[in-house]
Amino acid sequence: MILQKGLISNNQKSLAKTAWYRQRFDACPLFLGLVALPHFFKETRKGLATSFANNVAGGEFTDVLAIYTGKTGDWHINLADIKRIAELFINKCKTQTNISGRLMAKWEVDKEKFYQAGNKVAKINFDNLKLPEIAKVYEQLVDSYHGWLTMSSLIDGFALGTDEFVNRQVRELLTENGVKKGQGEIFAALTAPVVQSFTNEAEISLLKIARQISLLPKLKKIWLRQSPAQIQKRLSRYPVIDKLLKQHQQNYFWLKNNYFNHQILNESDFINEIKQILKSKIDIASRLRESLSQPGKNKRRKNQLLKKFVFSKSVRNLLQISEDFTAWQDERKKTTLLMTHYVGLIARGVAGRTNYTVEELKFFAPEEFGALLRGQGYYPNPKEVKSRLEYCLIYYRLEHYEPVVGNRARLLAQKILGKAEETQVNDFRGMTASPGRVQGTVKILKSVQEVGKIEPGDVLVAVMTRPDYMIAIKKACAVVTDEGGITCHAAIVSRELGIPCIIGTKIATRVLHDGDTVEVNANHGVVTVVERK
Repeated sequence: MILQKGLISNNQKSLAKTAWYRQRFDACPLFLGLVALPHFFKETRKGLATSFANNVAGGEFTDVLAIYTGKTGDWHINLADIKRIAELFINKCKTQTNISGRLMAKWEVDKEKFYQAGNKVAKINFDNLKLPEIAKVYEQLVDSYHGWLTMSSLIDGFALGTDEFVNRQVRELLTENGVKKGQGEIFAALTAPVVQSFTNEAEISLLKIARQISLLPKLKKIWLRQSPAQIQKRLSRYPVIDKLLKQHQQNYFWLKNNYFNHQILNESDFINEIKQILKSKIDIASRLRESLSQPGKNKRRKNQLLKKFVFSKSVRNLLQISEDFTAWQDERKKTTLLMTHYVGLIARGVAGRTNYTVEELKFFAPEEFGALLRGQGYYPNPKEVKSRLEYCLIYYRLEHYEPVVGNRARLLAQKILGKAEETQVNDFRGMTASPGRVQGTVKILKSVQEVGKIEPGDVLVAVMTRPDYMIAIKKACAVVTDEGGITCHAAIVSRELGIPCIIGTKIATRVLHDGDTVEVNANHGVVTVVERK
């Protein structure tokens, strides 16, 4: 993208009239910007003047507004883009089949190119390279990543824009068939994942190791009583366990990354996780069987419902896209966390040779980071970067962007987005992502830094969830989000864990407070305040 001064002021009137779809992440401009840029790319695979969508505006986004406060980023997508892309899918589903299969095949080669490029970066010793040489490494990595990630606008447009339409169509048909109770449960079953998510694959891998350890009483005793360092010293006597642990670390060292944090989990981290499994006294073999069999159960239940109820061709096609895109979106999340790792390696490799720390480099836009490495082009001076660390607004429009900091950014945000008013609401609705009915204490998570506040039995409330929230989600009795579509993270993991989940309430984080007692009736998509704190 190209820096354009005055981009915001030139579009301020239209921006104030724009309806936005908000997402919240632990994020910085560098990592989230790398994910965002491909949304704007125009290319034939996304439906520009092709059989998929013969429109001047196809499957790409036009503009996005990002606001960074410290380690948190609020990402505002133009709702008109979401609606337009959703309409493309809805219209094509009336006449075409296997839409998602054909789309996904177009990006398969690019996905493999990204994995290959990432593996090369992981082997580089950046101390041996000059900054211009590192610039080439960075640009090649970004090119491969963006070649794969250009499908993001299609995934997000579909997931965020068709969910209410599909939900409404399903409920109308059920009502016509005399089914008044359990509509939310049926919708959740029709949109449940039929392949393992990467977070579930990681848990299954750990459960397999824990099961092997539980069959060795002496090793289990050591694992429960000794420190990770002591355990590692003894693992040479248990080569099978040692190999499994090393493989797990190599496969999932990136698991707790997000759009801000980039850390490499070591064997000690996973030893501690296995220790918690062993301490929990769960039936490991049963939990493992349940986790392995859940996608198959979901598929069988879905097929039963599709045979029982005569859904229109359009709805069946949309449900198939939802099934396929759930897996596609999960693959995208995995590559996103890996990209954070690879760019984090580059940032660490160059920070000592610049006037910036790694944390400060995170507040460069992707183009600015490339300019710094090349030694030519615009990038912010240290003073501006420090201002971005506190409060930064970045507006992206087509191939241009403009960052604004400080009080001016705050005023612009208020003018564009308005001031959110808190309303005394005692019950509100959303979409059922996973059925069930529970009562619990509200805990609102604004960042991954707050996951420790969740206690067993709490109701986790957030704008949206991410993979790095998993430690908290596993403790929660229910999940409620402001945003999210039928393929969102909260929807996927709540179904895997079998806990009630209501998504897309729009207002949960504004009308609920820590300590409130609520009833989450995900069978009907209703959250009711039982008692205010």
